[in-house]
Amino acid sequence: MNSYLTSKQKNKIILDLGLANNPCGANPAILKYKNPDLSHYQKDIYSKVPGNLIKEYWSIKNDDETQVLFNHNGSYGMGDEICRILFKLGYKDVYARALSFPNVYQWVIRHAESERYKIIESKNIYSPSLSTESILKLKYRKIKNNIFYIDYPQNPFGADCTLKVAQAVDYISNNGGIILLDVAFGEYIYLKTLSLIRKVLKTKGVVIGTLSKAQGLPASRIGYAIISKKLLIEYKKIDIDNDRLLLDLSQMGVSIIKCLFSPNKIKNIPAKEYVKKSARSIRALNSQLDKIFTQSGLLTLEHNPNIPIRVVYSKNTEDLQHWFEIKGIKTESLRDYSVTVPKTLHHELGHYVRLLTPQVESIQLFKSLLIKP
Repeated sequence: MNSYLTSKQKNKIILDLGLANNPCGANPAILKYKNPDLSHYQKDIYSKVPGNLIKEYWSIKNDDETQVLFNHNGSYGMGDEICRILFKLGYKDVYARALSFPNVYQWVIRHAESERYKIIESKNIYSPSLSTESILKLKYRKIKNNIFYIDYPQNPFGADCTLKVAQAVDYISNNGGIILLDVAFGEYIYLKTLSLIRKVLKTKGVVIGTLSKAQGLPASRIGYAIISKKLLIEYKKIDIDNDRLLLDLSQMGVSIIKCLFSPNKIKNIPAKEYVKKSARSIRALNSQLDKIFTQSGLLTLEHNPNIPIRVVYSKNTEDLQHWFEIKGIKTESLRDYSVTVPKTLHHELGHYVRLLTPQVESIQLFKSLLIKP
């Protein structure tokens, strides 16, 4: 049984949809690897062999301009280290869309002052499309030498807004900013994400990813970054000896990446095949979920049906998370994203929750808990 299917809490069956894992579970190809001796770690922190496999996965071939880095704390830890690099290189502030990954704020305050985390103002923070369009309205002085964090698709909505994000990437690059693209959920829409990754790398931006989401392996804590070698060379010139980057990959991590990202006997990459299969299943589950929410009077905000996260809204419920909990369903309140939102709007956040698409075997349980006779 997958760990988040059900658990008992206060004598009630709880369906935990607050996690952000793949509802299809872990990639079964992982069962084929043998657990190695974990006492040995990579001497080469740039881990060339698994790095090349990540490049091949994203069709970054015959490329000598980028480097793949690894971190042992997922994309969260990788993003933290990239912020350290970019701040050392002289980039000033970090800009992020409202209601995007809230832990970016933690990256900033660890390496700079809290005032250097900037929320991109939008007419409607609950519309990923409008929030992304707001980037195009920023003046040159707000872009030059600044970092722009873009989670793609946007967490918590699961919305991609691909064309608008692509326009934003060009606009930021043309005005002297740098893009930090987080594709934690991007594998579910592989071709769109691939196009965007190529665009970002062409602008000398940075891409971060993880095995926690689409591959269903959060416990592996493997995060990676695809970064310009020129940026790393510049960083090494100014790096202080005792300010070592936290870049490493255990032998277990190497084995997992080789297992999932190496072509099999019929030249398919297990990681890519699993994501294709997952996306089809998630799309079918989300179709059922749409009908359930319609029946229950809840509104789903903008999202891509291939992505297993979404935001649900209720005008008449001030604490929607508690409303779900009473019914035995655990979700994530958008109050957890308050640091990414202007304080004047904090009072609204309780009307919204983010939840994960239920698994196939739990969709009927979800329906029965939500729509009780």
